[in-house]
Amino acid sequence: MYRPSAIKRHDESLKRFQKIFNNTEPLDIIMNEWAQTSKLNDGEIVYKDQRIIFDWEWREDWNTQPNECKFHYPTLGQFERKFRPKTQIELSIQCDRNERCFIAAWHTDFGPPKTVKRKTDYKEKEFGEMRETDKFKIYSYTQINKFKHALKYAFEHKLRNYKCFEVE
Repeated sequence: MYRPSAIKRHDESLKRFQKIFNNTEPLDIIMNEWAQTSKLNDGEIVYKDQRIIFDWEWREDWNTQPNECKFHYPTLGQFERKFRPKTQIELSIQCDRNERCFIAAWHTDFGPPKTVKRKTDYKEKEFGEMRETDKFKIYSYTQINKFKHALKYAFEHKLRNYKCFEVE
């Protein structure tokens, strides 16, 4: 069961990010959230007639310092439920608790599932399958334009993996 405070924090952080995203160049790439967010997906990023479905997460365990976007883990994890075919999620985006930095990873870059027991913001413990990747990119909120250019490259080249983040 979701805690109301966690849902509110999640939704408010997504709305703030979406506002900055949609007001940053290139303006022809737009972020839309679903009418109702869920545990499975949060919205879509649209360019021309193409879309990428994304999952958003506000991470309480990721605390950045001013002018320093470091992720303190060697891999980024995602619960297996996010990989179910009906979710259609292609991209995970997670922000730090201060909303200074965010991390992005393509679902194609996550490895096979492993069974784990982890604490989540919604439950005391979640026991289940999790996938991990070390193929992610960290951006500051001031670099959203670089992220959007990487996404534009991904759209234009039908590239849905970490290699789009290497093009600058």
